[in-house]
Amino acid sequence: MSRLRWRPGVDDDVYEIASYLIGESEDAARRFVDAVQKTLKDLSPVPGMGSRKDFEDPELAEVRTWRVEGFPNHLIYYLPLEDGIDVLAIMHGARDAEPHLLRRV
Repeated sequence: MSRLRWRPGVDDDVYEIASYLIGESEDAARRFVDAVQKTLKDLSPVPGMGSRKDFEDPELAEVRTWRVEGFPNHLIYYLPLEDGIDVLAIMHGARDAEPHLLRRV
């Protein structure tokens, strides 16, 4: 069985995005939360599936991303583990991710 870990703050990421989406539609917010759960479940057994990111800071050298299913502008930032993934953050792809991620490694 694959392991799914996430850092403190990831739940807040999901909550903040869902709170924003609820302004558009309550249904969209619910679909987002469900999509995050499904995407994490699908991604954790295949940690190498995401694309590796090129950040300046060497602490982030192994960080990968994968899109939240059905929400292509929202990315899951994670570290691959031998037996799963360690989620660092979930955020909109237009955000400057590096400073946010450095607070979580």
